[in-house]
Amino acid sequence: GVGAVAVAAFVASHLLHDALTVPGAVGLAGAVVGGAAWALLDR
Repeated sequence: GVGAVAVAAFVASHLLHDALTVPGAVGLAGAVVGGAAWALLDR
């Protein structure tokens, strides 16, 4: 759904900006977990 698309875009932006930093990697992992949960709820 729309929520899952928004989460995917958010995760992609984190990958581009933050994936090479430790805090960024932790935030990205959180975004992936949150995005997966949101995608399940958004169906």
